[in-house]
Amino acid sequence: MKKVLAVMARFCTVSLVFELVHVFSLVMAASMQQGTTLLLDVIIDGALSTILLAVTAGIFAAFFTLNRLYSSRAAGYLTAFLLAAIPLGTGAVGIRLMPELYQQSASLDLGFFPGFLALTGWYAEISRGSWTMLALGTASFALFLTSFWGLTRLFGKRPLTGALLMPACFVFAIYAYSVFLSGPVDAIFSFIGLSLGKPLAAAVIAALASCAIFMADMILAKPPDGRRQNG
Repeated sequence: MKKVLAVMARFCTVSLVFELVHVFSLVMAASMQQGTTLLLDVIIDGALSTILLAVTAGIFAAFFTLNRLYSSRAAGYLTAFLLAAIPLGTGAVGIRLMPELYQQSASLDLGFFPGFLALTGWYAEISRGSWTMLALGTASFALFLTSFWGLTRLFGKRPLTGALLMPACFVFAIYAYSVFLSGPVDAIFSFIGLSLGKPLAAAVIAALASCAIFMADMILAKPPDGRRQNG
């Protein structure tokens, strides 16, 4: 239990800092432009718009705590998946229940991240779609993020290399999932006679990509060497 709490603490710290910095900048800009009447709307929109990047940053930071504390790949992957899936699912449910508060205007400030605007559009779509689509979409994105854990252990006795690789993986993960949502990927399924729609097609491709990265972890990366602790 102590290991899980330590990983949660790292994840929550990084994610919340990411959220707070962006939301604070939005609040300051809004307060100068329109006073304080709509600040609550700005805060909610900003928090929901940032959640994809915040979860990605938090889970990538938590990978190194997993390496330090866990000795089981299965337990580490499960912990990371749940840490990513729960806030993503909670945010999606929030958008579903309060659609008028998620205007995606705050996302424009983060549009310099490659593929991010496409990803926010996808997040809004699955949140307002069926419950099945919401669950599959958030689970596929969480699984895709989780699969990158193995890359931090790919370089064996050179963990610094894995640490330096993570910022690039952060940008790549966002961009890659936006590519999964693109028309050509959906066209591949249409070509073989399957009409899945972009969100479901992206979920399938993300699951396949995640499996490939998991296999690379099993074959190429060293296992986590964290201390076995009780609790």
